[in-house]
Amino acid sequence: MKKSWKVEVGYRPEIFDAAGEGLKRDIEDLGIKAIRKVSVIYQ
Repeated sequence: MKKSWKVEVGYRPEIFDAAGEGLKRDIEDLGIKAIRKVSVIYQ
């Protein structure tokens, strides 16, 4: 069974997203360097 991921994009520049920045570093640690910004949105 293949894994699937859901990605939603939102924009709120006035709020610092610590979880998004941590996730961005984790993605970069996997060798994916073309990431500019990651945001985490809780529902």
